[in-house]
Amino acid sequence: MSTRALIRFQMDGKTFFTIYKQSDGYITGLGSDIKRILNRGDVKITEGIDGYPPAFFDGVEDMAAYFIGKLKGNNAGEVYVWPTSSKIPSMVEYVYTIKSKGELVWLKIDYITDAVKKLKTKIYSGLLKDFNPKQVDKAFDEAFQ
Repeated sequence: MSTRALIRFQMDGKTFFTIYKQSDGYITGLGSDIKRILNRGDVKITEGIDGYPPAFFDGVEDMAAYFIGKLKGNNAGEVYVWPTSSKIPSMVEYVYTIKSKGELVWLKIDYITDAVKKLKTKIYSGLLKDFNPKQVDKAFDEAFQ
């Protein structure tokens, strides 16, 4: 069975871009991918760009475009642009929200316990550079056992 997830990019408190990932949406899967793709969380949001892998993005919009390109790669399926205005589909288990706090990248992860009733549990909320997928996954597993 696939672990489905949404990745939301936010600016000024509003989601402007959403990605649906059909499988491997769990913390040590997609969470690790997010950290790896965004330069171990050490990227900055600023005006201007700098090298590869980027150390700086020209706003959250630039970061979202870069991210989907890296996550998608050359493969068909698996990663989709999702309507931002739509409700969380019932099959989604994780929602990752990526936004900036000044120049720093912030990550929030929610586990959806019931999409119909909009019940969710916050798993992580903090700077992307401080996010440790293995530690967060272990704490999450212990909390739900």
